[in-house]
Amino acid sequence: MTHRITRRIIHSISHSISHSISHSISVSLLVLLVFVSLVLVSMPILGQSEPPQPVDTELLEHIQHQCLLAYTPEMLGELYGSEATADPADDAETAINRMVDVIDLDKGRFFPFLLEDVAEAFQAYIQPGTRFLDLGSGDGRVVFHAAALGAHATGIEYDPQIFAVSQQARKTLGQTLARGEVKLIQDDFFNHPWSGYDVIFYFDQGSFDQHRLRKKIFSELDPGARLIVGHQRVPFPGLELETTFKVLHVYRQAESLAEYNPKLKDQTFQEVREVYAFLEDWYNGEIEKTEDHLARYGDVLQRGFQVVDPRGASMNRGLVLDTLRGTHGKWRDAEEPGKIEIANLELQFIVDSVVAVTFDEYHSAHHQTRRFKTTAVFRIRHGTPNGVEWLHLHQSDLRLVIVRED
Repeated sequence: MTHRITRRIIHSISHSISHSISHSISVSLLVLLVFVSLVLVSMPILGQSEPPQPVDTELLEHIQHQCLLAYTPEMLGELYGSEATADPADDAETAINRMVDVIDLDKGRFFPFLLEDVAEAFQAYIQPGTRFLDLGSGDGRVVFHAAALGAHATGIEYDPQIFAVSQQARKTLGQTLARGEVKLIQDDFFNHPWSGYDVIFYFDQGSFDQHRLRKKIFSELDPGARLIVGHQRVPFPGLELETTFKVLHVYRQAESLAEYNPKLKDQTFQEVREVYAFLEDWYNGEIEKTEDHLARYGDVLQRGFQVVDPRGASMNRGLVLDTLRGTHGKWRDAEEPGKIEIANLELQFIVDSVVAVTFDEYHSAHHQTRRFKTTAVFRIRHGTPNGVEWLHLHQSDLRLVIVRED
């Protein structure tokens, strides 16, 4: 795996070198980029590209409540470990916490999945029009959740008793599912193709044939599609782990994110613009010198973050932040506010979770403008403002000093 990713990075950088030389980027800078990128090969993939939207907890509770109401007393008794009729009116978490057993089925086992455990991942991966498949859909709650987010959601469930619960819950949910589409199939999911879907969900505690399932997933998961696994027992060979959410693992085929995640470029560009807008405000003293404000910058710097300045001096994350604390308001006494402009922002490559961009910086203050050519390397990190973190930054002083006349 490492050798294959390394070859992919070298190929991407070779293309970047030939392209960048024509734009006056120094060869030494790109050699440094090669070194940094090869180091990144050993780093794990940390997250999906964009921050999740707020979770609608009332929606989740409504879906789960309607599913629980659709169970027969005998099924609830089996789950609760008692023949007595259980009260399904409890909130979903309380109800599931009271359950002490699973329902044994011909093709595996069933236990209700708490939607709060999948909500963050679904917010990140499911949007209107997403083609979604739930393998072993049980009472339908996961399918209904995806449909409520706008997905074209399909669930396949073998057991007729559990399938009947999902059909009843679907009827009672009504307009809750109107944003998407729901298709429920009663059959063995091995009888159906798993290609043609953007997201496949699988609860790993349920299937009786793990080897066959993993073989079919590997051969039929579309390039660009994601497999979301709940309560994983063993990894999925041949697939690359993209990120994790609580009790979920997210996998994809071993392909470059460049082709299948077009938003990543825009998110990285947005991160560059936002950080330099923050620096402009910081230098002008337009925001207070507090650690909370500084956190907008510090929190997106990876622990091993390095800056190489135009003199060739290297600074680690701690030194960068200390320097920034000492430069707060350095343009405050200028006759007019200083400005930082970003121009010629270009993507150099995206390989797996690593993104490299180049851009020009124009720093204008005290009647002078200085220009830098900058290379920045990022990695996907779930939960940051734009879904990426800074790994490395290298500035080259192009020795362009413009003195503005009064």
